[in-house]
Amino acid sequence: MSDLIERLRNQLGFVSGDVNEAADRLEADAATIERLTAEHGTACKLVADMHAAAMGGVILGPIRGVVEDIADLRAERDRLTAEVAARREYAERYLWLRDKAPSSTWRHPVVCEGSRDLGDAQTFLGGDTLDAAIDAARTASTVEATTKENDHG
Repeated sequence: MSDLIERLRNQLGFVSGDVNEAADRLEADAATIERLTAEHGTACKLVADMHAAAMGGVILGPIRGVVEDIADLRAERDRLTAEVAARREYAERYLWLRDKAPSSTWRHPVVCEGSRDLGDAQTFLGGDTLDAAIDAARTASTVEATTKENDHG
């Protein structure tokens, strides 16, 4: 670049001092560009060295960037928020049924377990007893499904 500037100076030397001033500015700008290019290279090397130190060696840089990772985290957060909202509705429905549904006879709403035949014994479940019965039924259902899956697998 400095060769070009010198040739321009020699060829245009007969023109006013403005050309010389412009050539001086061009030369200074070229020097600044060279300095910044060298600093950029040094900074890139420093970042690569820091990355290698953090990762335990020289490996490829990240395939994805932070922006994509944050977008994925936000999408997962939104999905989980919607899932929690849906489950909260079911939980509130159950808690209302378990603890707050109006009943003229019972302190808590109850579920009657037994057959439709009037002569059969029936068990009334409410509150903690109802919770325990539901948990036991869910566990039995999970065990049954796992057994069927293993038998057919």
